[in-house]
Formats: sequence, structure tokens, C-alpha cells
Amino acid sequence: ESLLPHSFASGSQVWIGEVAIDELAELSHTMHEQHNRCGGYMVHTSAQGAMAALMMPESIANFTIPAPSQQDLVNAWLPQVSADQITNTIRALSSFNNRFYTTTSGAQASDWLANEWRSLISSLPGSRIEQIKHSGYNQKSVVLTIQGSEKPDEWVIVGGHL
Repeated sequence: ESLLPHSFASGSQVWIGEVAIDELAELSHTMHEQHNRCGGYMVHTSAQGAMAALMMPESIANFTIPAPSQQDLVNAWLPQVSADQITNTIRALSSFNNRFYTTTSGAQASDWLANEWRSLISSLPGSRIEQIKHSGYNQKSVVLTIQGSEKPDEWVIVGGHL
């Protein structure tokens, strides 16, 4: 049951409600099956925190998408893209029962991703994989860090949502 409905200027509805931690997996499943969304919700530790987040300005509405400026570089790298590798990655991630952060399969997905990235960067100097532990659940965050080869004071840091 929602505690407070709120409309954004975009017309979408947002509800603030309380869900027990042991019901989050079911909420995630429902959002996926009934609303065709992965996730579709945010978790806050209090109603006050949720309200504060709700009142934040909608900055994405003011975001201007930059024009492409690196097409020559991108075009040079396109031959390295492998449709088979993309398909294999999707199949591997889809093979987990789910990747929800409180589940065993979610922790296994994190380990798989770390190992996959580790194999990709094994010969890349100045790169590393970290798995960051969290209290309260077993799934670790996976962070890939690559130091610039021409500009060692610049870094690329990659993470993502499992």
C-alpha cells in the first residue's frame, strides 16, 4: 500500500511505501513480470530519506545530450566488437536464477562478472578488479579500474548494475 503518491512533471507516478527487506525479491519479481522493468524502485532507509530524494530537482530533464565527437576513434574500435561475445555474456548473466543482491545467485553473478573482467584485463598494465563487500548481504560490487597509459594521472572506473 502506498503511503504517498506524487506526480512528476513528466506525468509518471511515484509512490513512497514501506516494504519489508524479506519482500524485496518479490517486489523485484513483480516489477519485472507485471511492469516489464528490472528494478523500477529505489530503497531508502526511512520515509524522511525517500521524501528528501523525491524533492530533488529532476536534473535529467535539463540534460543536453552531447553531439558525437569521437566517431573516428569509435569506428576504429568497432571491428573488435564481437556479436558472439555479447550473446555469450547475455546467456551467462541470464543463466543465474536471479541477480538480486540478497540471493546466493546474486553473489555468484558478482563473482562471475569479476572473473570475466579479470580475464579481459589480465595483460593490461595499470588495471585491477575489486569486489567490494557490503554488510547485510553477500553480493559484492564489482569495480574495474584502468589507469591511463599515456596519461597515468587519468583513470577509467567501470561499475554497473547486475
